[in-house]
Amino acid sequence: MSQPVIVSPPGPGFRGGLAGEALQRVLRYVDEHLGEHLTLDELARLAGVSRFHFARQFRVSTGESPMEYLRRKRIDRAKIILLTEDAIVAEVACRLGFADQSHFTRTFRRMVGTSPGSFAGKCLPFPDREADSVAVAAASGA
Repeated sequence: MSQPVIVSPPGPGFRGGLAGEALQRVLRYVDEHLGEHLTLDELARLAGVSRFHFARQFRVSTGESPMEYLRRKRIDRAKIILLTEDAIVAEVACRLGFADQSHFTRTFRRMVGTSPGSFAGKCLPFPDREADSVAVAAASGA
């Protein structure tokens, strides 16, 4: 389910940030380990820099902190799971590394504007597979 990670190249006034290869390595790792407990130290080691330097460079490179990025990626994946699988909210929370269903629901509601259950209920049932594809593309921001 891993998809290529695309980050816009820096503009002409760009200064700082993670080297392209280090950034791609970290983004791929986050995408492949969304359900695990990821730490700033772990991600900094992957990038080959100190924790403080990593946090600052990551924000310069992506426009968000490493933990904001991780949270957004988890919610994006949750949307896809809720749209394409017959999974209960507690299961999705567990699969994506949230402390519990309540934490997942609060985070989802804050970022999406509705609860996970309502999100899944508004999008289902799909009349055909083409509608599935359209809904998944919309949820993933494509």
